[in-house]
Amino acid sequence: MTMNIRDFFNSPVMALPRDRTDPDYEHFLRLMFKNYLATVDALDVNCHICQRIQIRKGAIQQLVRWICGSVRHYLEGLPAKAYKQLEHGIDYVSHSQTIDSQVTLSVGNDAIRSLYRMIPNVTNPIDKNRLFHCPFNDRHKVKRHRYGIPGFPCLYLGGSLEVCQRESRVEDKDLPSVAVGEFELRSPVKLLNFGYRPSGLAMIAGGSSLRPKGANSDLEKMLIDYAICWPLLAAASIIVMHDRAPFVHEYIIPQMILQWIMLNKDCDGIRFFSTRWNPDPLVIRETANYVFPAKPPPNAACFSQPLINKFAFTDVLMWRTTTAGVNLTQERTDNVAILHGMPKAPLR
Repeated sequence: MTMNIRDFFNSPVMALPRDRTDPDYEHFLRLMFKNYLATVDALDVNCHICQRIQIRKGAIQQLVRWICGSVRHYLEGLPAKAYKQLEHGIDYVSHSQTIDSQVTLSVGNDAIRSLYRMIPNVTNPIDKNRLFHCPFNDRHKVKRHRYGIPGFPCLYLGGSLEVCQRESRVEDKDLPSVAVGEFELRSPVKLLNFGYRPSGLAMIAGGSSLRPKGANSDLEKMLIDYAICWPLLAAASIIVMHDRAPFVHEYIIPQMILQWIMLNKDCDGIRFFSTRWNPDPLVIRETANYVFPAKPPPNAACFSQPLINKFAFTDVLMWRTTTAGVNLTQERTDNVAILHGMPKAPLR
């Protein structure tokens, strides 16, 4: 039975984030990729977009081999060899310009708009610099993150206060103890854009398939490239099975993607969707997360000068409980309004 492109992007096989129930992580990945490749085979060849995805099936298979090889080497205790494997995969889709349409060029504040940061469990007034990335001289405080290497500081921002709350694991009742701040870009950034869930592109893909080939070549390329790069995005978008455990299988690939970003001088960070909170695949900006590695050189205060140059942000705002916790939607709106009215300046 053939599948049209809209059903392909909407299919359970392509759905992300993916929940893992198989304790054998490598087996889980192999089965996920096997099902995906079988679904690619089932695409309707009468659709010009489906046909062009099928033609690139060999590229998908090659990317899958490098991803699986990377995970295998990592679990063998060979992280350097694991990174080289994944680098081969990313460079492969990069050299063929496949990943180019997933990299956003020179995104400014008018496109991203406001970004937010939340600091939980604040009992005393804190300095503005607490809203920035962890200082280099406090590396020992940097834990593992999905897109984050233990001991290496990054600046994590969210597209809304709610996504910040979900990612910070702050319970509704604990909101009065958080500090928040609002960020804006001082200069454009270049991002690896992993912010689109497949189902959020389904209607766009369906509409594009009904138009003649080449009617919107940039959009067609983005959809085809997304399908080819899907194994990389999928391997970085798996819900953690053993949450709060010392080691997390699901973070192997996204942490190495971050390493690739750190070595790529042309890319400043990653925009990615949450595996904890995904209320609507069509809502992108408000549910997006951002990570910006604190690339050197550090300044005297142990912060990344390139990131200082990129961002301006408010002073710290302690959460205003404007409805005494009765209406949190209203409280988020009220706190955003307060932040909007506060002046923003770079870290000094």
